Amino acid sequence: MPQKPPALSFEDLLDSAQRHALHLELRDVYAVEEEREVYDAFLCDGSVPADDSEFWGRWLPLVERAVARGVKVRRARIVSEPVTDYIRFEHAITDANLRAGEQVRWLPRRRASTLALPGPRPRSASRSPASRSPAAARPPGPRPTGLVEAMNRQVPRGDIRAMRLAYTGMRTPW
Repeated sequence: MPQKPPALSFEDLLDSAQRHALHLELRDVYAVEEEREVYDAFLCDGSVPADDSEFWGRWLPLVERAVARGVKVRRARIVSEPVTDYIRFEHAITDANLRAGEQVRWLPRRRASTLALPGPRPRSASRSPASRSPAAARPPGPRPTGLVEAMNRQVPRGDIRAMRLAYTGMRTPW
């Protein structure tokens, strides 16, 4: 029986990317030991690590190398509202990702319910097709605004349009 080749590290995978690299985040909290000290500091006083800190030591240069080769590095964060302290922490440190060349977008979980995403389907998905439409997923009246919408305000208008197309299930190049 042939043996599996050894698994590539995340760094090897990103270094081998030629056109696109997409990082999809679906959790509201990631209990990552390497982040514990920085996250605790953020909770205590709102501080975030500098771009040249040990915290970013391997990630930012990895993204910068990929972007320099012409790879589009994208991160999509699907988050619950109200957002958790961890999501606030991620938002606070996202400027470093952007400076390295990542494209980061935030999507409220309530607006992702009709997208085909990994994981179990919510119970509400078993209702009739009409009840699964994006319009049916939103309560009537004005669209709610919240922290996630505020997080996306800095996105160029064309990118927001592309994300809105993705929200409704339309084909988009992103």
